Amino acid sequence: MIIGLVVAVFAAVAVTGLVWIGLDSDEDDDSAAAPPPGATVRDGGPGRQEADAGPTAVAPVGPDGAARDLAHGWRVPLPAGWTSGRHDRDVAVYLSTARYSCADPAGCVRGSFGIDAVAVDGTDAMTVARSVMADTAPELFGDLAAHEELPSGPVTVAGGRGFAERWHVVPKQGVQGYVLVVTVPARGGGFTVLTGSVDDHPQAPRPAVLDRIVQGIRGGQGIGGGAGV
Repeated sequence: MIIGLVVAVFAAVAVTGLVWIGLDSDEDDDSAAAPPPGATVRDGGPGRQEADAGPTAVAPVGPDGAARDLAHGWRVPLPAGWTSGRHDRDVAVYLSTARYSCADPAGCVRGSFGIDAVAVDGTDAMTVARSVMADTAPELFGDLAAHEELPSGPVTVAGGRGFAERWHVVPKQGVQGYVLVVTVPARGGGFTVLTGSVDDHPQAPRPAVLDRIVQGIRGGQGIGGGAGV
């Protein structure tokens, strides 16, 4: 199971936008019921867990159906059946599918997507993406028995050029899954990190939904500034 709380592709590497083809024969099959009001699940630890201590918020959803990333001035697509969920001060946007019952009392979800509010340091987008993936994949799915590095490459997020790293992971326990990490230069230095994950399970969204979210991110008007704006 996924463990708690993320593209316009350059012509030269357009194949990366098709990486999920064959895994995603029905790219629109990402439906799920909305989670119960006040859900506070996010990434981290075995099973979905409550948001970290401290103030929590929900990224507002505009009339266009996109979540508002106030930290970066972005409009983030909200897939059908997903919800904009509660998150802590370190996360600008947290989207997820509905909860379902699992071993964790907080419940689990089949898909999630998050955008960090705080930039991370690094020399280049590719190096940062690969470093973040190595740490994040086990945080999402638990200790890994194996992983496959899927085709990855440059991406554009709301006008900012970054890098997308994609893995298929096999945990020592639990359901296998897909993880997408995107890094894009942040205004003021460093890199903004976007992380998405879905279970490799018949009841989970197809993994291509993660790339569709990234592809659909747009710079907003009058809602702040940040990476790629």
